[in-house]
Amino acid sequence: MINCAHYTSERRQVSLDTIHLPLSLKQEHTGDGMVASPLVQNGICIIETAQRRLVCLDNQTFTPLWETKSQEWASVPVADENRLYIKNFSTSQLVTIDLHTGERVKTEDNIGNIDQFIVDGRIYYLCYLANDNCDKVICKNCNSHETIWEYVIDNEFYPDTFSGNASYICIKNEQGSVITLDVLTGKLRWLANPISIGIFKNQHEIDQLANDDADFTLKNLKYTSGYATIYDNIFVTPNLNNYLVGLDLINGHTLWKVRSKITHNFTRQAYSNEIYAMGNGYIESWDMLTGEQTRCIKIDVGEYEDKVTPFAWRFTVSETHIYATIPNFFYAVNKESGKVDWMYEPDKQVTESDQPYIANGRIYFRTLSGMYVFEGRDGYIPPSPQ
Repeated sequence: MINCAHYTSERRQVSLDTIHLPLSLKQEHTGDGMVASPLVQNGICIIETAQRRLVCLDNQTFTPLWETKSQEWASVPVADENRLYIKNFSTSQLVTIDLHTGERVKTEDNIGNIDQFIVDGRIYYLCYLANDNCDKVICKNCNSHETIWEYVIDNEFYPDTFSGNASYICIKNEQGSVITLDVLTGKLRWLANPISIGIFKNQHEIDQLANDDADFTLKNLKYTSGYATIYDNIFVTPNLNNYLVGLDLINGHTLWKVRSKITHNFTRQAYSNEIYAMGNGYIESWDMLTGEQTRCIKIDVGEYEDKVTPFAWRFTVSETHIYATIPNFFYAVNKESGKVDWMYEPDKQVTESDQPYIANGRIYFRTLSGMYVFEGRDGYIPPSPQ
């Protein structure tokens, strides 16, 4: 599961598609967009162009199928079988696009900051509504656009991200608190915070954390960041003081909690039943069912010592390797040995939000002004029949 802004729940599962070295550069695209990664599903690939329009490509041949007529300076879109849903950053509109033609179907105003995912014909938004001066989770029917339910979030909560599955929606904030709703009704199921989870005994202990960025260390983390992961009815989420915790989705009880003293829980990925973190020259992983540590490996940059530092801005996990981005480079680390087995220096600038994405035997590396598509050893792998 992918942990970058606007990377949605159902697309994290697709990232379990594997890829094997060696890699060959298959395609290079140019664009100005803010999209952190492409949308790849059902044989198509949707990216932004240099003119900030969305373009739909045949994912195997890269043949253009359609392009939007207007600029859709957008978040990463989510899609069902027929429609594409995006947030237009330049207009603060939620735009619905016909997935087959690229034509606009509907436009909604005053959505504010937004995150979204789709489950069973329903689309869920986490957004700030300026007219109502509040954060909400809104559930709508994908076909009719009718609102099924709304949940108003307490003004003191300040939501960061949300995650969901077919039963629950979990909203987290940077202070380590969690709100969990029933996905069908929007009713509150349970609440959790760093005290109820068992990380701290009282608010005074939390208040002793760093009060300024000069004191910001792994031993004194005062806030959390990024998406949580849902695995087998366990909500795996970062928390204060560099903890990762596993909460029972049914009742919110703490199943396990671990604190890393090496890697940073801000940048983490899940693959199969493990959750990975990178930082300070190491790879760590834990079993998401038990919290037991499954690896702690020092990264060996080897022949790439003069180019690659053992630090990752963003990374994606495959069956054998971790594919990561750092300033000016893409690279692959063997997740069992820690050895850097592959490195590529793109012509375009790599930024902090550029998340690698794996699908159909290919890996997509986004940059500030374009995208590089590499194909693995086994070539293009067609999507499985739905």
